[in-house]
Amino acid sequence: MIEIKKFTFYQFISFIFITILLIFLNLKYDTYGVFSDKIIPYPIFDTINLRINKFNYLEKNYNKYDSYLIGGSRALVFKESDLNRYTKNNFYNYAGIRSDMYDTLITIRYLLERQKVKMIIVQIGIDDLYLYSENNENLLQRSHYKLIQENKYTYYFKYTFSFDLIKTITNYMSLKYMDMKNIKISSDEFYLYTKYEELIKEDPSTFFNGQFSKNLYIKLPDYKKNKIKQNIDALKEIKKLTDQSNTNLIVITAPLNHFIYHKIKKEDLELYLSQIKEITPFWNFTTINSITADNTNYYDYSHFRIKVGQLMLAKIFKDETIIVPEDFGIYTEK
Repeated sequence: MIEIKKFTFYQFISFIFITILLIFLNLKYDTYGVFSDKIIPYPIFDTINLRINKFNYLEKNYNKYDSYLIGGSRALVFKESDLNRYTKNNFYNYAGIRSDMYDTLITIRYLLERQKVKMIIVQIGIDDLYLYSENNENLLQRSHYKLIQENKYTYYFKYTFSFDLIKTITNYMSLKYMDMKNIKISSDEFYLYTKYEELIKEDPSTFFNGQFSKNLYIKLPDYKKNKIKQNIDALKEIKKLTDQSNTNLIVITAPLNHFIYHKIKKEDLELYLSQIKEITPFWNFTTINSITADNTNYYDYSHFRIKVGQLMLAKIFKDETIIVPEDFGIYTEK
């Protein structure tokens, strides 16, 4: 009986110790990258949670911008300098990692409520027709509490008292050892894609036969049940909001690598594209063409290269100084 009591006591002490340790790591090192709005004044690591840090950057700097590009991580290839040159506006690339149409909607709603916006470019990942609000409970991928309209203290409580030991330790190791000193949230290029371009320049054969091939066989999402209705409803709301605010809306679909394109059910793809054009005209880059059929235009099966993004903008804004393949990009309307 005494031994059982001792065991229970040590269990309790261990639980208290681990809890205090996790709270310490979460707060002091901001291992989830959410305390950068200074609710708790600890240093941050800008890239742990790109969504949160972009939001906080924009909260202080929104008056510098009048236009936005919004989408998932694929949209991070677009340079603000290119967008500004084509449109004569002041763009901010508000793309976020693993963002889907739900995140795009709540972001646009928030932006239009707080300022006059000239232009919004929305990039749709067609394979996201199987996703909607998938990351709402993922602590590393949630949007800011002001966007999801959650109580501030409830929001931060979840991060402060996170018991996900593996992620906490992993995040801490990233903070401590990753060489990210020169990263700036407001930079014109996303650091990871810039790094990939350096590797390609050094040894393209090794990159595409090694890095790309390795990424190619990552488990793909479960393409069984589509969420077309949720995505289309969100796009309708986006169109309504931009019309009401006299904001120029440009919708583009991401050029999917042929590998992932063939994983999507043909009937789902056709239905989704047909419903998008009923809401708004859009630029369709989601076809099998000379760009999407060439693996050297991609960092992995999902993310296309910076030069592809430049071709997309050249096509949209009719830049005749850049040669764009004729089969790349189709303007689609009802």
